[in-house]
Amino acid sequence: MLNVILTMIVKNEERSLKRCLAAAKPYVDGMVIVDTGSTDLTKEIAQSFGADVTDFTWCDDFSLARNASIERAESKFDADFMLVLDADEYLREDEACNPERFRRFLDDAVQQNRNIAGLIRRNDAFPADDGISYSITTVTRLLPRGTRYEGSIHEQPVPPKNIPTRMTPLFVEHDGYLQGGKGERNLRLLLRALEKDPDNAYYQYQTAVTYRNMKELGKALPHFRQFYALSQFKDKKSPYFIEGTLLYLYTLTDVGGEGNLIEAFSVMEQVEKRYEESPDFYFFSGIYYMKLVLCNTQKYGGFLPMIERCYLKCLELGENNRTFGVVGTGSYRAYYNLGTWYEVSGQLPKAKECYQKAAASMYGPAIERLKLFTK
Repeated sequence: MLNVILTMIVKNEERSLKRCLAAAKPYVDGMVIVDTGSTDLTKEIAQSFGADVTDFTWCDDFSLARNASIERAESKFDADFMLVLDADEYLREDEACNPERFRRFLDDAVQQNRNIAGLIRRNDAFPADDGISYSITTVTRLLPRGTRYEGSIHEQPVPPKNIPTRMTPLFVEHDGYLQGGKGERNLRLLLRALEKDPDNAYYQYQTAVTYRNMKELGKALPHFRQFYALSQFKDKKSPYFIEGTLLYLYTLTDVGGEGNLIEAFSVMEQVEKRYEESPDFYFFSGIYYMKLVLCNTQKYGGFLPMIERCYLKCLELGENNRTFGVVGTGSYRAYYNLGTWYEVSGQLPKAKECYQKAAASMYGPAIERLKLFTK
């Protein structure tokens, strides 16, 4: 039987560690926890689950800590695979994601390929103007023996050569973005990494996202431009290029001004074919065309029909089998935004119908908007 060991690095995670370990335990054959300096009950919680807990002197390098946990799993537990989680993540267990299905997947995949690296889907909760929103992302977290991490911040696993990557049935919930408080630390490490390697597109992307999350859009934008320019020819297939380009576009429109909107239009033309199946792209586009028209109605009024067209395209694409993007851009969020467009353009019956469809998914803004139609 294949030996799967959970590996984690932690510091002061008593808020969420018990939930994480309780959910993970049925999936793994052992747990390796590397602690980087906890002063709360983190280590005691880990030990209560039978985890192997070791201390690691923090040196501003996440890869070194990750690799210490992997090396411990391989040397002490003879791990075939490492399942890597953070303490603010926890495995969902349902019909699609459960220990039995995971083991069947792993046995079948290894039988066919001898070795694999495994992707998991993660549902990220994050604060938004309309409450808590959710986005789906895909990350490599089931690592074959011999994998090591690279990068001092936002570290990435590098499996042995010629190892195929497969999507696993594992699905993780993540609420860490709701807690905040790590932006300044991450920014410090990212800026240090960029001093050494300014042409690293991934670090430019992560720096831009960190500034954006800290609401410093003016500082984010130059890093988004650098990321996009550096990624054009070598990283277009990477997941972070897809996400980063959308965030670049959002940042241009959020900062505003006709020059930034024209820049966004140019980028949209360059990447549209890569997003043909993405409701997120068309959802952004609906917002974009509204802002473009409002910027100069006389000059850009001809783009008004694009607003409706983009949201209808979102609904046509829908939400099925998503491995990337904000939940709702192919359903209730698109219905709501389409409803607002119909309302401002005087098409009230259509607006009400869209709000009702969005409200059926318990989308708060739509529920509130419908109240105006009953007065």
